[in-house]
Amino acid sequence: MTSGGVENLYMYLSTAWPLVIRPGAEPEWKRAKMRELYRTYEHYEDAEVLAAFQKWTNEQEKFPTTKNIMNELKWLQLKKSRKQENEELWPMDFITKDGIEWSFGLFKRADFISHHRNPERLDPEEWERRYKLTRKRILDKIEAENRRART
Repeated sequence: MTSGGVENLYMYLSTAWPLVIRPGAEPEWKRAKMRELYRTYEHYEDAEVLAAFQKWTNEQEKFPTTKNIMNELKWLQLKKSRKQENEELWPMDFITKDGIEWSFGLFKRADFISHHRNPERLDPEEWERRYKLTRKRILDKIEAENRRART
């Protein structure tokens, strides 16, 4: 957070929660509260922290604890990252017991998870991990059968 962001946050809090963050508080108390806000949320962007407080204020009737706001920040960041991540395309590869490999196609994360060929609703990373293990097992088995057939 920036010092300007902390000032804006303090102004918002004094307006939204006037009984907790007093608008006409002594300058020492105000500086101490602003310092506390800065230290607590220094690793976050101004807009993120303000959005978290606004979301909490709209949904709750009590003043938030630091943990409440941290949870809101985590949810907002997760929501933001999923939106960007969903634009990435993931291959849905498959291998038969004969060693024939093929793909159902490329899908966005949400489409991948809800695809009818994915009955366990695996995320793309887990699908890929399982595919690689299955592929290795099948190809090792085929190779072992070929060695036995040659001898």
